[in-house]
Amino acid sequence: MRRIKIAIIVFVIIAVLSFSMAWAAWHWIESFVTNKIEESLSVGFEVGSLEIGIIGGRLSLHEVKLKNPRGYEREYMATAKDIYLNISLLSLLSGRVGIDSVIINEPVLSVEKIGSRVNTSGILVKSELGGLGESSINLSAKGTEKSFYIKSLRVTGGEVAYSDARLKRMRARIQLEKVNANIVNIAYPAPSGELLTRIKVEGTLYPSGAFSIEGRGNFAPKKATFDLDTTIRNAYLPYFYSIYVTNPTAHIKNGYININSQAECRENELLADQYVELEDLQITAMPGYDEPYILGLPAADVVNY
Repeated sequence: MRRIKIAIIVFVIIAVLSFSMAWAAWHWIESFVTNKIEESLSVGFEVGSLEIGIIGGRLSLHEVKLKNPRGYEREYMATAKDIYLNISLLSLLSGRVGIDSVIINEPVLSVEKIGSRVNTSGILVKSELGGLGESSINLSAKGTEKSFYIKSLRVTGGEVAYSDARLKRMRARIQLEKVNANIVNIAYPAPSGELLTRIKVEGTLYPSGAFSIEGRGNFAPKKATFDLDTTIRNAYLPYFYSIYVTNPTAHIKNGYININSQAECRENELLADQYVELEDLQITAMPGYDEPYILGLPAADVVNY
């Protein structure tokens, strides 16, 4: 009987120690992932919960939040309900970090502009991510080469919001329903600092409409050279682009918008050509106004122009 009691006590002690070690290890992994993301993005990073499937190479992050840099209105620059990554374990054996797929559920990106500064530019400049793509990418850091790639990226739901501090009540909003992206053939030679890539993105908007983005070039922050084509079709205007200026007199009641844009950047000189078409547009006056005005002109004249 005494031996049984001793065995039970030993078992309980081992169980408690094992649980404590597992909890400490899990907390260390979560802190390690969080710190690495903060170091690469130069902004605060929060995650509600983290799950790791070692056998399948699956990493799940829930309630993810990226903080805004100091001086901006919103607390968070970006949030996401869930992020799922499927890591290729075979790639780890060859010394590469390969991600077969990334799924992001319900992300919200808040772009804020203050003067000439945009809150998202800090991430693009600071990030040491070599790129995304099926081909491996060489990253050099202190003489050590690492390889990293992502084969596919998919977004479900989500929203992109824009605000400009100069127009305190100016807001633009795009609600995403589904996005599929294919970003391939990226190189990042450390000495030259180039970020060569080919991008193809297709998606649908809520409650109606679709968009596509195709481009290629060198997307390095300080010497961007690229060609980019963007198309938006049958987007419902009140959801796609709602603007409220300081003294609003007009309200968009209904309408659809089509946009075709071509952008070319050569040696930091940006050339852009954009065609905008509005269909079934209905504008009503705000309460207290007999007629809606846009930029101080009657809305009917602006629309006809």
